[in-house]
Amino acid sequence: MKKTAIFLIVLIIGCMPLCAIAVEIKGGTSFSYFNQDDDASPLDFTVARARLNCDISGFYGDNKILHLDADTRQSGSTSDFNAGIPDTRLKNINLEIKRAFSNTDILIGRQYINQLPGARVDGLQAKYFLKKESGIGVFAGLQPDPYTDDLGGDFSIAGAYVFHRQDGLGLSGGVATSIFKGKEDSTWLYGQGDYKVGPTTNVYLSLRADREIKGGSGFRLTNLIGSVNQRLGRKGRIGVSYSQSRAIELAESMTYSPLSDLYRSLRVNASYRLFRSTFLRASADFRSRDRDSKSASIYMGGIRQTNLLRYFYIDANYRKVNYFTSNVNQYYGALGAQIFSSFSAEGSFTFTDNQQDDVDNKLEQTSYALNLNWMITRHLYATGRYETANDKFLSVSPSFASAVSTDFNRRNIFFLVGYRF
Repeated sequence: MKKTAIFLIVLIIGCMPLCAIAVEIKGGTSFSYFNQDDDASPLDFTVARARLNCDISGFYGDNKILHLDADTRQSGSTSDFNAGIPDTRLKNINLEIKRAFSNTDILIGRQYINQLPGARVDGLQAKYFLKKESGIGVFAGLQPDPYTDDLGGDFSIAGAYVFHRQDGLGLSGGVATSIFKGKEDSTWLYGQGDYKVGPTTNVYLSLRADREIKGGSGFRLTNLIGSVNQRLGRKGRIGVSYSQSRAIELAESMTYSPLSDLYRSLRVNASYRLFRSTFLRASADFRSRDRDSKSASIYMGGIRQTNLLRYFYIDANYRKVNYFTSNVNQYYGALGAQIFSSFSAEGSFTFTDNQQDDVDNKLEQTSYALNLNWMITRHLYATGRYETANDKFLSVSPSFASAVSTDFNRRNIFFLVGYRF
């Protein structure tokens, strides 16, 4: 991680002359702070995070764009839910040269491959356009360490893809191979498509298949997402989506074998404007898993009323959850105000009761929250949230009761200040 941090500092200093002469800089920077205090002391932690995301164009010719996306964080406690995430992350840092030669764009540096989700490279990408929005691409180089995000190291990656977009139809697909210490770590195929069927219907499909390197042959489907969304005139919308997924195994770099169970989900959601300022919404989510053949369901119904006394709105919903091994009822209500177009405030209440199926554990959770959003100027904005909650176990198994408290409180504070260039 030290190599990444040093590289980031050197890179930012090196880019300062470019920023000074840049014709255009787009993006933003932000600083956020989060603190959680919990009666269960091992869960107390504080995290501060700073992020910079910008595109610098117009230097040394109109066809060059410098992309930068990086963040750093500082934890104020030893306990951290995200202990495996590096403190400094260099997500993107690359120079894009449009039409470097013929109909080819070149990108040099750390980058995501947009047409092939899951692929990142510290190296070179070449994108050749057959038409304005259709073409082929190849990439190769070192791969950021998937565990530490370090620059260089024992990982490398190479791949290729095709893409096409025209008249409401978008298609892309490709293949990538990751190498760890000279051996194949993973190889996967990916494809996606979206199509606008007339003015009211959108269809989307994506899939990923990974090669079974250990103890198998061929490819196995690891991820599939499909959805259809329909607009019902000016008042309503309905959507149906299906997904299935299983864990992805990195054959050489993983020191453990992840569970390969298949998870499936089918979701239906709908919204309807009953009156000019009254909105109804509902959803049903059905899930299953292969490991124990258990199923889950999540039902939600809600209403939102706006334009109350001009500035105010109310939001309420109910969720019924049967989540594999527990039964949950959740009630939510909120009162908010939109003052002019630059400031909004919302107070909310949530009550949840959770009954476990297999053990004598019953939990009640009550939380109150206040959210504030303020667009201070055209470029400067701030948002904040304060939440207090009480978790109470009404009945617990003896082994659980001896391990933790049966009644505890927590408090969360979050705020973010950002500036858009």
